[in-house]
Amino acid sequence: KALEKDGQNRPVCYERAEYEWNTDMLVPQYPGAEWFRKMGESDYPKPVVPSEYSHAMGNSNGSLDRQWKYIYEYPNLQGGFIWDWIDQGLYETDNEGKMFWAYGGDYGEHTPSDGNFNCNGVIAPDRTPHPAMAEVKHVYQDVKVSAEDPASGLFKLQDRFYFKDLSKHILKWTVTADGNQIASGTERLSAAPQSEETISVKLPKLPSGKDCLITFMVLTNEAEGLLPKGCVIAYDQIKLSDAKRLDPPSTAKGIKATETENALTLESREAAIIFDKEMGCLRSYSFKGKNMFNDDFGLRPLFWRAPTDNDYGNGMPSRCQAFKTSSREFNAKADFDGESIVAEYSLASGNIFTVRYTLLEGGVLSVSSDFKGVKSDKPVDVPRIGFRMRLPASADSFTYYGRGPEENYSDRFSGILVGKYSSSAAKEYVRYVRPQECGHHSDCEYLTIDGMAIRSERFEFNALRCSIEDLDSEEAVQHDYQWEYKDPLSKNDPAKAKNRLRRQTHINDYSERDFVEVCVDYAQSGIGGYDSWGSRPDSDRCLWNDKDYSFRFAIVPTKAMSAEKSMRYDF
Repeated sequence: KALEKDGQNRPVCYERAEYEWNTDMLVPQYPGAEWFRKMGESDYPKPVVPSEYSHAMGNSNGSLDRQWKYIYEYPNLQGGFIWDWIDQGLYETDNEGKMFWAYGGDYGEHTPSDGNFNCNGVIAPDRTPHPAMAEVKHVYQDVKVSAEDPASGLFKLQDRFYFKDLSKHILKWTVTADGNQIASGTERLSAAPQSEETISVKLPKLPSGKDCLITFMVLTNEAEGLLPKGCVIAYDQIKLSDAKRLDPPSTAKGIKATETENALTLESREAAIIFDKEMGCLRSYSFKGKNMFNDDFGLRPLFWRAPTDNDYGNGMPSRCQAFKTSSREFNAKADFDGESIVAEYSLASGNIFTVRYTLLEGGVLSVSSDFKGVKSDKPVDVPRIGFRMRLPASADSFTYYGRGPEENYSDRFSGILVGKYSSSAAKEYVRYVRPQECGHHSDCEYLTIDGMAIRSERFEFNALRCSIEDLDSEEAVQHDYQWEYKDPLSKNDPAKAKNRLRRQTHINDYSERDFVEVCVDYAQSGIGGYDSWGSRPDSDRCLWNDKDYSFRFAIVPTKAMSAEKSMRYDF
């Protein structure tokens, strides 16, 4: 009131006023996408700008795309401030000279601490961008391309700038079929600020047997400020057509089935598989005499991930512990069913997981699985549904067709393009200040590694030079928990801390192992990020123990069939 009386015309932002009269803006903290929607629909008269949102602690920033869907849709929603920019870790070295980023609890004994809580930026302490930066860039971009009539080559381009037209920019487009470029072109732009224009693209004839995508990139056509000519300021990708795949090869002929006290074996002319009854999993898959797995660590059911900071914040390690147990202790019954081996797993959660292994012509291994939901008044989220296996360290390099190159998840993928990529298990590790789940890829159709192609119409994967346990804080028993020490009279209870508190782990705890662990998933649940102390990922971006899921994939020896050729078939 005093400012208004003196003739000042400045907006007043008072965060704690919230909905009261003495602020010109509503600046809440950590709202989710649904809150944005409700505020937009309410037609609230003041600008809504969260002073903190999308908490970027560790592997985070999930569903930022949904928050901005509503920010773009409703004019009273005007953005927000990601919390925050940089991980506030300090450079230190251990007794062996290995560097690490220190955080709360690393300085002095019994000192009050919030652990690694201040390591919550979209870039690391050394200014290296976290993978989530790609999502932030895409969500914040000032130009948007969407479908209008893709079959006719018509697309809608929106200029989100408030004061700048697009005459100094160009639009480049590329059409791919199963990841291979079949056409490209360049278009001039003229959209005025806050307006749209229709873009007409002369599309090539699309092959029916392949997935076809068109990727748009908006580039500067001349240097402007800090941006050089040719800088990509926006990009989008739109599906043009789905492939019509062929039926997969038939079951191999002349299958020989053998049962011993400890194993079930199927042999064809080219390949053989061994299911170990005692281990409760597939121990061996050999093609022309060579075991494709490392040290008999074959396909094992997997329902767990190394908990992220958001997972710890919302109680996942304790809530979902049954799925960790079921990823290590296999309660399985297995037998022959026709020319297949079928294993039925009774999970600690009460779910039944059934897996069918079948050898196809050419030595291909077909894996078909079903996760049976259980009725529950309080369904529990499942961290992931899939399998893992280990390959020798020499299998470090791989190629894949899916989303990349940055890691991505069911709730953080909109800024990650589908394409053909090459990488390595060593490079896939993300150096988060506190080790956790990382290196995941979604919407994949093949992964080629160590003489085999993992092939499915849709799957997700990790390939790292470590095990899940190596990144699981609870397994780092050499380190104590992140005790707060805020109350001098409080007593630390390790039994209560187990699967609830993080341990004091750092990047120097990570070291490459002499194997590559490959996780082949139906899906992982989202990583979340509305905050890191209670909010869970959006429910429709999670897996649930009361629902059924089916997952089918094949392991194709590349000597029998290339990855590109395997794309012809509906495995």
